[in-house]
Amino acid sequence: MPFIKSHKVLFGALALAFAMAAPVHAQQKSVAVTAIVEHPALDAVRDGVKEGLAAEGFEEGKNLKWQYQSAQGNTGTAAQIARKFIGDQVDVIVAIATPSAQAVAAATRDIPLVYSAVTDPVAAKLVPSMAASGTNITGASDALELDKQIDLNCVDLETGALRWSQKKFGKAAITLAQGHLWIVTKTGDLVLVHANPKGYLEVARVRNLLGDNRTVPTPANRRLYLRDLRNIYCLDIAGE
Repeated sequence: MPFIKSHKVLFGALALAFAMAAPVHAQQKSVAVTAIVEHPALDAVRDGVKEGLAAEGFEEGKNLKWQYQSAQGNTGTAAQIARKFIGDQVDVIVAIATPSAQAVAAATRDIPLVYSAVTDPVAAKLVPSMAASGTNITGASDALELDKQIDLNCVDLETGALRWSQKKFGKAAITLAQGHLWIVTKTGDLVLVHANPKGYLEVARVRNLLGDNRTVPTPANRRLYLRDLRNIYCLDIAGE
């Protein structure tokens, strides 16, 4: 089943689409929600699931049997809750946070499991990859795509004032040499930027120059040294 990212109401719709394809007026459906602990952020997921179901016509006491239990931070209790829900033969289990999701995943390969508030479902061994898992498990990750959130900023060291900002530049290693910023990006680009407090001015960019395990550009004797896992590069920057 596919991996997705979503806000809380869409996550509720995911649970609905995953386990409740039958018409609204068909037989009653059962949803069980387990969370590792009660916390405003995790409670928002639980409430979002319920809101999403209600938006699609599933109401507790009518055509929806709703259960919720918190493990109160105890992984042993999380395992007990998982076994209880499985014994109840619910239609779908929504697990909030990694320990609760792992407890359910370890206990059943049949009942659909929808996880949320799991930063890395692959590392947690819930799914083999971010692609469709082909199992009973799907869910939403709370991981942020940090590389798309990082700005390149120029700040006045004396006042702390922001001079300029290049939005969503991404992760990078930066060195100042010969009046320029020499920048190696996460994707392996080498970027030459004029060091000017008035604004961002990109002079040149060599795309995909470097491979994995990149290091900070190192200037020495009017040369710039770069390294990745396979090669060391030496650039003559005397003319810059």
